[in-house]
Amino acid sequence: MTEQLSRTDRIACLHAMSCLAWADGRLHADELTAARAAARILGLEEEQPGPGLINRRPAMRRVPIHALSPEGRRAVYASATWMALADGVLDWRERELLRTLQRRLELDDADRARLEDVVYERGTRLNVSWPERYAEILCEVVDGAG
Repeated sequence: MTEQLSRTDRIACLHAMSCLAWADGRLHADELTAARAAARILGLEEEQPGPGLINRRPAMRRVPIHALSPEGRRAVYASATWMALADGVLDWRERELLRTLQRRLELDDADRARLEDVVYERGTRLNVSWPERYAEILCEVVDGAG
């Protein structure tokens, strides 16, 4: 499923997740676990941990929106939403970042709602591992056109 996403798309997914992970000012253990799982699924393990992307506070404005494919745009929003829910709390700052990201990705409300439904359905199941949850989300969003 990640074969359909360019390296830029995949890096943007991890970057957006990192922005959401740091939205409340600190990185929670569940967020770090989710980010590591996502990096593995995206084939970007070299991007983190250590001094990698998830360990610093990136700016949402640096997500390369202009260079993303349509599938990449959906994957970025779904990835960010999944990260926002990783610690079990949707903080108001996370909600604001998601709104900003939606606007930057030029997703209408119907697209946003479909992507969020996929994330809620597939990404919040506790009896499934972090990598499996994220892989299912990407499959649905990229292969199933979210």
